[in-house]
Amino acid sequence: MAAFPSLVPSAAPITPGAWPVSAINSLNGAESRIRQGSAQIGRRLQLTFTNITETNFLALLAHYQGQRSGFDPFGFDTTTLAADLTPSGHAWLYTSRPQVVDEHLDVFTVVCEFKSEPRGLVVAVGGRWRTGATTLTAGARDGGAVYGTPAAWVTGSTTFAPGVRKNGIGSNGVAWATPETTLRPQGGVDPNFSSVSLLLHLEGTNGSTTFTDSGPLGLSLTRTGSAAISTSQSAVGGSSLSVPDTSSGLNLPANAALTLSGDFTIEWRARHSNLTGKQQYFANLTGTNVQIAYQNGLFFFPPDVVRSLTMAVNTWAALAISRSGTTLYWFKDGALLGSVTDSSNYNLSQGMVSYQSGGMAGFMDEIRITKGVCRYTTSYTVASGPFPDA
Repeated sequence: MAAFPSLVPSAAPITPGAWPVSAINSLNGAESRIRQGSAQIGRRLQLTFTNITETNFLALLAHYQGQRSGFDPFGFDTTTLAADLTPSGHAWLYTSRPQVVDEHLDVFTVVCEFKSEPRGLVVAVGGRWRTGATTLTAGARDGGAVYGTPAAWVTGSTTFAPGVRKNGIGSNGVAWATPETTLRPQGGVDPNFSSVSLLLHLEGTNGSTTFTDSGPLGLSLTRTGSAAISTSQSAVGGSSLSVPDTSSGLNLPANAALTLSGDFTIEWRARHSNLTGKQQYFANLTGTNVQIAYQNGLFFFPPDVVRSLTMAVNTWAALAISRSGTTLYWFKDGALLGSVTDSSNYNLSQGMVSYQSGGMAGFMDEIRITKGVCRYTTSYTVASGPFPDA
């Protein structure tokens, strides 16, 4: 269920719907009508986008196709419709494919037609909600956006009843079905989610020693030393992993998904309390001697492959290493630091996050390891939110 492109229409005529009624005819020919609902049905909407670029036209087509050619319902954000034209409890469906009615000098005039149906925006079992906040204000239009649209939603409760239309969240009091009981910020859908070996958001209560792997494998991690969840610092969300000294870290389990050969990507956020000595982000000193670390302005992976790196104390940095074929790429805050030829296999199975003969001192957040996929080969924009959970 993708968001409708944020385009402002040049015209938006709407045809009001009719109240749902049933007719009862008497023997003398009189007819009585009984209204069967509190929302109009059959409302039609036509949006005309004049002189838009080919990119925006293709975005409209992609949205139409993403709604399974009009089968899936959706809502509009306030960029497209400044006023709320959606009947209570309804959502919009395409009635036909977006049509080009004029084309001139690489610009297009496109007409889209929709109808409203009393279907709501129900998330299928296994689906997930997105919001810009971790809690909702009951009964108020507050709490961020669902599925990327900047519309706000009304709810009579701050929690969900999983899988049922009850105590949920929706526009104008409509409740929705969801398999989850809480909301948390999410960053969209990851097309390579099935290849994720490890995904740590490192969210939790202060001092917690539960480290949840949100990836498809759900790996179990334990700690060494004083490693724990901390709410004092976070790059994303409200907490992170505190590694207060170079003898603290997380133990990775034995799993073939952590043995990296061919393409792969490793991403994490780091905030150093100091920059003394070699500070490891990941390590496995058994066999392959993997040490992903920082020391004296150098980015190590492993010790015999280095790249210049500038880090600052008490400052969050987004770091990443990815490999495509035999080319290894290094990144800081989305900027490409360089590349090197490399074809070695790296085994983090039964390795460590941070400590193993000298870890980093500080905080780590949003850790993701993807096997078989090189996510980046050029500079990229680091997402402001967490990695997707699906």
